[in-house]
Amino acid sequence: MIRREMIEQLRAESYDLLENTDPELFEPRDPDQPDALERWQSMRPKPQPEPRQRSTVASVRADWDTYVDARANDVVLAQFSRGGKLYEMFVEAIGDLIGEQRERHKRALAVEIKSLRRELDATRAQIEALQGDANKIVSWSIDRRQYRATPILPDGKLGATLDLRGLFEQFRFDTSD
Repeated sequence: MIRREMIEQLRAESYDLLENTDPELFEPRDPDQPDALERWQSMRPKPQPEPRQRSTVASVRADWDTYVDARANDVVLAQFSRGGKLYEMFVEAIGDLIGEQRERHKRALAVEIKSLRRELDATRAQIEALQGDANKIVSWSIDRRQYRATPILPDGKLGATLDLRGLFEQFRFDTSD
């Protein structure tokens, strides 16, 4: 704090001195003489390199750990690269695992496919039964008063009756003006 105050005081005195000095007292600058600023810069001490810091046990250990980690990574990568022993072992183990999983899924799918084939055969049999001659309409029984039509099947049974009254009424309503 005292040093700062001293610097401020010197600066103020310098400004006062320069302001109160007669300009004629200053000699004109000689062009052959070196500039005062350049001369002052040449007299300043050159910057010195920072002194080398001593190595501590922690920094040496950190450097060593970094080196060992990098070296270990290189070795592991070399072993896992194509042609490395660990790569071949890894590929073989993964290949065996994939093969086992594939076989397990293949067996499960085979069981499912077998049950689906049985269901498909049963469904095909039902479709054939429905498409057979037993469901063909031989003739129609028409009730003109009630506007009904009933199909007659080959075994003589009557099918579902169609009530057509609403259809004809709608037709009549739509066509009359």
